[in-house]
Amino acid sequence: MILYNDIIQSYCKALKANDYNVMISLFSKDATVFSFFAGEKSAAEFFQNLFKTSRRTKVELKNMFIGLENKSTVAAYIYLEAVWNEKFALQFEAVDIFEFNSENKITTLRIILDTYPLRKLQTDQVR
Repeated sequence: MILYNDIIQSYCKALKANDYNVMISLFSKDATVFSFFAGEKSAAEFFQNLFKTSRRTKVELKNMFIGLENKSTVAAYIYLEAVWNEKFALQFEAVDIFEFNSENKITTLRIILDTYPLRKLQTDQVR
């Protein structure tokens, strides 16, 4: 648990800093990210695109949860504030589910987010 805590803390710091090199060092070479925005991508492609198009102004790790039967699965409850292409900012919460291999590298990341802020933004723009 302590090791996963350190890795997820590093993940949050790299996410806020848009630090691709640190971020990708946390993942296995064949790691996959599943995201509402991007679908299924390699971790390398996902974070290259994310860091190119947005930046986070706040990343707060609110809590972590370890799998009951599979101790190498950890969920992180995260609050984020982000800016995309300087056009709009959003505040939202997400649960990132991490799966780790025996070398303590992230092999799978599933990003589950509260889509209400995005739907509200879309609704507000239509009005």
